Formats: sequence, C-alpha cells, structure tokens
Amino acid sequence: MKYLIPLYFILFISIITIINVNSAKKAPKKPTTSNVKSYWTPLKVPLNGSMVTILGKKGVIYYNKEHNNSKFKYINVTEGETCGQKVRGNKKIRLTILVAQTLKKKNNKSNASCNHLRAVFNVTKEGRKDIILVKLLKTTVTGICDINDKDKELQKTTKKPTKKSTKSKSSKGKKN
Repeated sequence: MKYLIPLYFILFISIITIINVNSAKKAPKKPTTSNVKSYWTPLKVPLNGSMVTILGKKGVIYYNKEHNNSKFKYINVTEGETCGQKVRGNKKIRLTILVAQTLKKKNNKSNASCNHLRAVFNVTKEGRKDIILVKLLKTTVTGICDINDKDKELQKTTKKPTKKSTKSKSSKGKKN
C-alpha cells in the first residue's frame, strides 16, 4: 500500500501536466481584411453621364492649376473604374480622361495633340469626392482632337489605344 501512494501521485502529476500542455496551445489567428487587395472594377454609371463628366472636368482643372507650363482642355472620359466601398470610406474612382493640348506655332495656326490624364478620386462616407492624384499618361492619341461642336460624334467613339508588340513579325519562327 505504501508503494501505491507514490504511483498515484506520479499519475496525478502526469495528468495535470498533459492538461496544461494542451491548454497552452495558441488560439488560431483571425484572418484580417487589411491585407486583402482590392481590384479595380468598371464603373456602373455611363461615362458620358453628368457625375463622370463633372469629375473629369475637375481633374483637368486640378492638373492645369498644378502644372502652369501646359494647359489642357477636357474632351471626354474614355475609361472609369472603381475600387473599395463607400460605407468604409475608402472608395476610389479612377478616370482616364481624353484631353487636348493646343500648341501655338509662329504662323498663328494651332495644332492640337491629344493625351490621356489619369485622375483618382476618394469618395467619403458623406459622398464628397476629393482628388487624390492627377497625372499625365505617356500615351499620345492620333485622330481628331478638335473640341468643336461638329466633332462631338467622332469624339464619342475615341478609345484608349492598346499596347502592341514591338517585335517584328519577320523574325518570329524563321529558320535558315
């Protein structure tokens, strides 16, 4: 009997140790939403609507204030994307704006060159739209850049140019 008491004591200590080791495991971490990358999705409103047009004009005005050496005129919005949620206060609207820059030459004839501006707006919970970023993209558009009333139909069909491969087709897959 005197030998059983130390055995019970050792058995009791080992059971307590096993319980403590199992309860000391770390709880699994909850996944956070801060690391989730949000993607740009196309705007659901029409690009020639009043809200998008006003935002595009605000972007051009803001760019002209920041850059005094070049003045651009608003033509239209060619692309619009949104990201985030308005409820959380982190909704962003990204617009690609087609603008015309008039260059005066010595013989008083003006040539217009088209460019694209990228404007990013932050939409607050109250609905206020603040400009975050406006930059000039490094693409030039060929075609009609006049902003006269007679050319409005042609301007509606103007699209953002796509990038093409610079490799020549003659060097692909030819063996001598």
